[in-house]
Amino acid sequence: MIKRPSFLFISASDINGGASIVAYQLHNGLLARGYTSKMVVSRKFSNDDSVIEINSYSKKIIHSLVYGDINFPFSYRIGKMIELLKESFYKYLKKSRKDVFFYPASRRILNLINYKPDIIQLHDIHDDYFDISLIKKWSNHSAIFFKNCDLWLFGDWDQNKKEWVLDQTIAKRSITENVKINYIHPSEWVKNKLTGIKLHPKSVERVIKDTVDLQYFYPSDRNIARKALGIDEECFLILTMAFGFKDNPHKDITTVLKAFKKVNQIKINTKLLVVGDSLHKYNEINTKNIIFFEPCFDKEKIRNIYRSANIYVHSTFIETWCLTITEARASGLPIIASNVGAIPEQIINCNYNNLKNGYVNNENGILFDPGSDKQLANYINILYDNESLCKKLGENSRKNIEDFGMEELLNSNLEYYHDVLNSSN
Repeated sequence: MIKRPSFLFISASDINGGASIVAYQLHNGLLARGYTSKMVVSRKFSNDDSVIEINSYSKKIIHSLVYGDINFPFSYRIGKMIELLKESFYKYLKKSRKDVFFYPASRRILNLINYKPDIIQLHDIHDDYFDISLIKKWSNHSAIFFKNCDLWLFGDWDQNKKEWVLDQTIAKRSITENVKINYIHPSEWVKNKLTGIKLHPKSVERVIKDTVDLQYFYPSDRNIARKALGIDEECFLILTMAFGFKDNPHKDITTVLKAFKKVNQIKINTKLLVVGDSLHKYNEINTKNIIFFEPCFDKEKIRNIYRSANIYVHSTFIETWCLTITEARASGLPIIASNVGAIPEQIINCNYNNLKNGYVNNENGILFDPGSDKQLANYINILYDNESLCKKLGENSRKNIEDFGMEELLNSNLEYYHDVLNSSN
């Protein structure tokens, strides 16, 4: 048994997106306890020296041409043309269901950290940067843990069916069937979804649900938060948040916008705060009662965004967990969300009759049928009309998460790591 194992976390980013944020929190939690840990990412957004960005040669060349580090006649146009050709090539391969894992830069990862970690934990590795054949090679000297942030390793998203179809490509199957991988599922729903999938006979699985720093996200004065953000203190503020609205087919901002349009025609004092990127294609975003914030990495601003809201709304076609819902719960917000995937594991649903009568026991939110803007609008109207109901649901949101903060998450992961290392000796 290794008394104090060393770690390497690999993800698409450090502080951008729920899956990466969880990896970053674990990494920093281990550092705080004296463990050796590094994090390697495709795109780095923090100033953390323990996080290392993979710099691919093609990315460097394109950046140098586009931003003038390499300057000659037509250098900018050449750089943009190479960038466009590269993106088009990868999009074509993905549509053809052909695996693309030719990312030479990822093969230098262990050289970047200067040690062989006892544990390598993979989070979001499908952002066009990671060669998955490395998993088999690394498994010869390190215990491999794979966080099923989504179901990418086992299938693909079917936009017509609006669901993940478990249909592995040959390259992915060769990894999951022939390499001992220790899987971390963020929800019972993910574990159940993967029932029957053929894995390596020595692979193990464990459900460890994600959480957030409860010492940082907690309810506070709404008006102070609104003043800091420049938001009307008298309005009823509906918050929705997600990254990649435009490019991520799982996200469903359209239903939220349609529902808000219905609500705002009757409840003119309502405003919608949308935090997310790539929203320029939605004409509704320009209306006067919709506030748009770009994603940011200012922790105080993020905390104030949650504190400023009356309710949190989340519309999607699939979720393996959803960290923004977890943050909203920690911030004491009542939640209205799509009844899909793992979302019911975070929301104790208040049924329609209890809502109409204002009766709440331990419920902290409302589930609606995915894509139903009519249902969503109706539930928003009910909460708007009943302040005490809204308050009670919000109090339950915080109460229902208080026994599982970052320390408990870290302890659960460490217990799993040690169990795996003990069993291999």
